[in-house]
Amino acid sequence: MSVLCNECSSPILSHQRQISPPMSGGDVFHPECFKCSSCACSLLDKHGNPNPIARQYNGRIFCEQHLNDIMVLIENGDFLHQLREFKSKALGFVAARRKSSTSLQFPTPNEACPGSSCPGYPHGIRMVNGYWVECTYAARINPYDSSRLAPLELYSETGTFELTSHEQEMYGTYFYSTEHWNYFTADEDLGNLMLSLKQETVNGRDQFRIMVRTATYQIHGLVPAACVFANRYDREDVIRSLGKEIALYPPLKIAELPSTPDDLLKLDQVFIKSELKVGVVHVKEGQTTEEEIFDNNGDSPLFEEFVDLLGDRVKLQGFDRYRGGLDTLHNLTGTHSIYTFWRGIEIMFHVSTLLPYEKDDSQKLQRKRHIGNDIVCIIFLEADDTDFSPGCIKSHFLHTFIVVQASPHQREKPSKYKVSVVSRDEVPGYGPYLNDMCEFDKGPMFREWLLTKTVNAERASYTAPKFARMQDRTRGQMLEDLVINLNNHSETGKMPQPYRRGSWRPIGHMRSNFPLQDSVRDTFESFETLSNDFAAAFRRADLCDVTFIVGKFVALFLTLTFIARESIK
Repeated sequence: MSVLCNECSSPILSHQRQISPPMSGGDVFHPECFKCSSCACSLLDKHGNPNPIARQYNGRIFCEQHLNDIMVLIENGDFLHQLREFKSKALGFVAARRKSSTSLQFPTPNEACPGSSCPGYPHGIRMVNGYWVECTYAARINPYDSSRLAPLELYSETGTFELTSHEQEMYGTYFYSTEHWNYFTADEDLGNLMLSLKQETVNGRDQFRIMVRTATYQIHGLVPAACVFANRYDREDVIRSLGKEIALYPPLKIAELPSTPDDLLKLDQVFIKSELKVGVVHVKEGQTTEEEIFDNNGDSPLFEEFVDLLGDRVKLQGFDRYRGGLDTLHNLTGTHSIYTFWRGIEIMFHVSTLLPYEKDDSQKLQRKRHIGNDIVCIIFLEADDTDFSPGCIKSHFLHTFIVVQASPHQREKPSKYKVSVVSRDEVPGYGPYLNDMCEFDKGPMFREWLLTKTVNAERASYTAPKFARMQDRTRGQMLEDLVINLNNHSETGKMPQPYRRGSWRPIGHMRSNFPLQDSVRDTFESFETLSNDFAAAFRRADLCDVTFIVGKFVALFLTLTFIARESIK
């Protein structure tokens, strides 16, 4: 009985030779069909035997070179497929951004507690609609990639836990300060778009590292040079091929401004913040309302011990590092605060008991206005029988609460803490996860874990619609400015004029000792320039009887005599 050739599906007759490659699983081929499915080169040696370089994948035969290319594609999630879907996904992101948060459906993270069926339920949290609680039941999930070290193993080797990486960090990591090329276009569907291209050799194979970005969407990955339908030695041909894969029109043009890499790095810094402000609130047994919580005044040794673990107690007056919106001139926001510089990130903690306290202010607005504008808040729950409700502190900005519970009756040292985490539905899961450990002793490991969890919580919250829309507006304006400058330079050869935009600074960063937002500051600067010009023109004795100078703003009062004199002329 004849068998069928795995390549052409024709029978291999009894008088014909059949080829069985090593580890083929029973597949056979005609000698003339035993060739690479990619380059069609014969994989038989000079004696007619299967060449050792022949490899089989998914029922097809490849030479070693093209199998390596396929393996790279698989490892990088078939990046060519991502390029072909880039336009549809980017347009989908734009449509999703326009929707209200209440009309969007957010997937439930794997780490979310399933409810009453969980052995650890309710994890010290009073469940509220619109929030999910991270599960501490270790047997339920295993979110870690087996190829990477588990968090506790990583800490034992490096003394750190893993920070969530940004997709926006890839340009600075793989492209900036290395030889690469940037291209731009204003696509008829996507709008302004930048593509970065770099040649690399990975595992002995030529690869193209590619990054494509719009105001709302970005992808990055590797493509084997052999998989690009273009002359790999002609960069412009490669770019034309990539533009066709994405379906871009008009075509991509090379960015020739020398400042382009720095501008792209600034574009990414909209998402990457090296300065964070984090709320810290003390909650006692039986306290469930906002007024009760903000009325606490630091009379707890356990809370003071915990706060000192977070960072250094600094005097605010004259403080010249990141201040997180606190006053460093006149002690208007308290005399001291907690600050730390950790792994290249400055963190200012808004500690409720260190913020101004006014007994007659029932709402404690001086405290709430700082903590209510933070994204992440650490709740120190000094109680045995009280659950924390994330709805008790009313805020449009707070998206994640990290609840650190300590028994007020504990006497042993070091102090012991139990941690719970609750986030809004639009915030995805982030590590280090609680299923590895939710009870800690006071010490360096707990501090490292807590700071890592706090920073990762902030980064995860940036994907929530409220913050994503703000970033999209800033990023969109920056990208538009960049593409306009590049296009003008491409057509005229002229260098763009330097100017300052308030929007070019990352969201959340504030100039030292200047509490006004950029837009307000820019408005005042415009008025200041106008007033100075007006004063210079009219500050003459024969025109004005009185000149009042208030700061840098000049008010000029023209007399009726002057008006009459001018009218006579």
